[in-house]
Amino acid sequence: MPVGTVEEGQDRSLREGDVVRVELQSVEQRDISFTDRKTGQPSSFSVWSWTVKVTDAAANPEANGRIIKSDTSAKLTNIDPDNGVCARSYFEAFLGRPLEVGESVDTDIIVGLECDATIRKTTDKQGRVWDALGMLMPIDDENPPF
Repeated sequence: MPVGTVEEGQDRSLREGDVVRVELQSVEQRDISFTDRKTGQPSSFSVWSWTVKVTDAAANPEANGRIIKSDTSAKLTNIDPDNGVCARSYFEAFLGRPLEVGESVDTDIIVGLECDATIRKTTDKQGRVWDALGMLMPIDDENPPF
């Protein structure tokens, strides 16, 4: 029978509002099905699941290497419905430039790129608290946010 020993763990936690540098690992589309409450009809929408790796956490270097996942709408619009937590703002932060209306972009071109991000806390249905991405910002080494 296996035996375990309790060991001292590393504090890899991040605080709400911490600013970290992240590298985009992947973007995957997920389709979410639901029943429309008004019509009773089945419906669905798509989200993009963004996976990033923390590459520079000045507030807690032990957090370097952590993986953080966040979801956004799969739509790229000129309207920001979620206070900066939208696919367009993510693209703009990784690209380091604004997107133009009518411009088509592929997530493959930004995988491997870095940007700076704030950390926000989110709670799942079981009451567990997770780190998520807040605002993403292009890297500005002359005026770093941390």
